[in-house]
Amino acid sequence: MRTDLIDELERVINGALGDDLTEIGHGVSRKVYRINTNRFGSDNKGKVIKYAMDTIHIEENRLEFQTWMCVKGTDIENCFCPIRDRSENFEFLIMDYAKPVGGFRSSKHSDLKNEIRSSIMKRGGYDLHEGNIGVHQQYGKVMIDYPYGADFQVIE
Repeated sequence: MRTDLIDELERVINGALGDDLTEIGHGVSRKVYRINTNRFGSDNKGKVIKYAMDTIHIEENRLEFQTWMCVKGTDIENCFCPIRDRSENFEFLIMDYAKPVGGFRSSKHSDLKNEIRSSIMKRGGYDLHEGNIGVHQQYGKVMIDYPYGADFQVIE
């Protein structure tokens, strides 16, 4: 990731978000922002930033990136929301936007969890619930939160 982009993201996140970013969610360790403008490059408009709220929680981003690298290029790559960029220290991840399933009120999506669960598994279990599944414009249903790490395995 470009150093100037990281500096600019930090300035915006630590200051007033303005029109450039909208906070769309958060967890225990990270905040999630949607990029609304071309300020961070036209390639990033519409994408999501996962920002580790402190240095202790950078590990979540690092593990999620490792998982992405494990599945990228495999048969199940399209079950995961793609990570497009990251900061060197993993403070930020930039990934595609996928509308969380929790945001839908349709029986069409009621079986997403079971369908994805039957397609992918992780040694030792995983945190798969509706809040971690989204619908990607190109790939359809995808995992949007998957900080499992390099030991992630595809079980056939």
